[in-house]
Amino acid sequence: MHWLQNMNGVINMARKLVERKARKFLQENGRSLISRIFDYINESTRDGTTMSELSNTLRSAHDIEKCGTERVPGRALGSGTYILTVWQMKGLEQ
Repeated sequence: MHWLQNMNGVINMARKLVERKARKFLQENGRSLISRIFDYINESTRDGTTMSELSNTLRSAHDIEKCGTERVPGRALGSGTYILTVWQMKGLEQ
């Protein structure tokens, strides 16, 4: 069980890094689409994150809140549109 406990520590540290980076991004940029937060984290960290991990981290952070959704065009030609969540720091109305 020792290796499993050690692995959980590594996972928690990575999750805290993702949360810290997301918090910094939202403090500097205000309300943002999850895709912008995702791009920022993956450009500014060595290992990056997955969209699922980021979403779970944002949802569990006590000072970050989901404030809506936005329909955005797909990046590829003819890919239509899709819905992304919008996040902000709690207590900030923008």
